[in-house]
Order: sequence, then C-alpha cells, then structure tokens
Amino acid sequence: MKKLLLLFIGSVFVLTAQAQDLFVGAKGSYVLSSMTGLETNYLKSTNEGGNSGIGGGLFLNYQINDNLSFSLDFTNNVRGAKYQRIDSLGGGATQTYNFYQKFRAFDFPLTLNYHFLKFNNKIDPYVSLGLAGAAFHYTNLETEITTNFKVGERDSSIVSTIKTDNTTTYNKIDYNAVGGIGCNYHINSKIRAGIEVRYFYGLLDIRENKVVFKDEALEVPKSIKNNALNVSLGIAYNIASSGPEASPAEKAEKAKAETEEKMKKDEIKARKKAEQDEKDKIKAEAKAKKKAEEKN
Repeated sequence: MKKLLLLFIGSVFVLTAQAQDLFVGAKGSYVLSSMTGLETNYLKSTNEGGNSGIGGGLFLNYQINDNLSFSLDFTNNVRGAKYQRIDSLGGGATQTYNFYQKFRAFDFPLTLNYHFLKFNNKIDPYVSLGLAGAAFHYTNLETEITTNFKVGERDSSIVSTIKTDNTTTYNKIDYNAVGGIGCNYHINSKIRAGIEVRYFYGLLDIRENKVVFKDEALEVPKSIKNNALNVSLGIAYNIASSGPEASPAEKAEKAKAETEEKMKKDEIKARKKAEQDEKDKIKAEAKAKKKAEEKN
C-alpha cells in the first residue's frame, strides 16, 4: 500500500515538471459488479443487482492538448457477484444455496481521453478507453442456505448463513479493458468538477484453483471473469498552470480591455505633458519679460 501511494505521489511530481495542465483530484464511486462464466449445470448466475457498493480514491489527469488527455486512477472498489444452486432433497423438500462472492480491490485504470466538444470554455465532455489493473485485498464468500420443506400441509423453511475466506480460490490480481464517457465542468481557472461512467470488462480468468467441483458429472466453468460498472463524481485542482486556455471571444474581450486601459493611460500621460508644457511656457515668458525689464 505504501509503495503504491509513493508511486502515485512520484507520478504527480514527474508530470508536474512537464505538464502545462495537470489536474489532481478525488472521486467517489457507486459500483455495480458482476462475474461472467458462472452459468453451469451446477450453478445459476443471479447477477441481477450484482454486488454493489461504494468506492473511490485519487486520480491524475494530464492534458496533452485541447482534445487529448491521460488519466491515472488509484481507487478502492468492490467486485463480485451473486449466484445460486438448488438441490432436491426428496419428498418435496429443496435446499437453495445463495452465494455472495465479494471482493475489494485497488484499481489502477490508465485511460486515454478524447475531449470532443467544449461549451463556453466551461463544459467539457469526453470519451475514454484504456486498461486497468486490480489488486484484490479482500476476498470473502457468504453462503445463505435455505431449506424448504413441508410439515403436514404447512410450508416451512430454515435459513442459515456461512461466511468463508476463500482467498486461495482466486488470483490476487486482475486485468480489465476500460471504456467510458464523462463530462467536466470548469468552476474557474483552477478547479473543475466531473461526472463519469466507466465499464470494466474482465480479461483474466480470476480463479487460482481451476478445479472448483470434484464431481465429474458436474460442469466446470471454462473461465470466470470480473466486470463492473462505475458511476463516479469527482473534483480536481490544476497544479501545473492557470487552467484552460481562453476562448477567442474571451481573448478578444481581454485585448479590448487592455487597449482601452492603454488608451486611458496614454491620454492621462498626454494631458499631464500638455499641462507641464503650459507651465514651462508661462515660466519661460515670465523669465523673458523679467530680462527685458532689467535691460530697460
């Protein structure tokens, strides 16, 4: 963790030395995660609702020019899914297993962003594409077991919950392709707020132990991958320059104001010079008159 923070801080210093626009910010995210590959003759995926939660962290945005920028995030988010198995116990009784696989991961997405429009030099929409690495630091399986049976004519059930640390079942790292769309709002020349929606598509089979089921009659998933949809809100501060370049209208207005200010200064200077010339003329005339009187 300390090494990752040092890497993030080091990136800030390196980019600051080179960048004209470098934003450093914080974001909060709502994450809806799912896992593909869980559909087998043994398991049924119930990803409706997925594994949702709150995440967030820090990010850098390096503006290359008006249309392109790079973003690097350091965030802590949830991953996982819900899936189910139903066993028949005979006599009309069933046992339902609801599995809640939960992860927490440090995510490091690196994206290239294309800024395709800018409204009034304030509103700045963009699309992004990139890759992300993830390091899992929490892996837990919660199993809810519901046994349904009849007692006479009455339906009854028993529910129990088991929590298991299944860290050894899964890899400690993951990789994703990342795509998204977002929009920044420049509050002033230094501060901007933003909203972004990103989708993380799993590229890696995250199982450490590929043989999950020992019964040969059961189908083993070919691969299990983590996916996630992130919706985030953030705020950032530009530590490298005075902010976004002024629009042509703003530049023209500034030039006009500067010209008017210069004209005022020149007018005052000319008036003062005229007043001084008049004073000098009066003094010269008085001096010449005095000399003339002395001669007479």
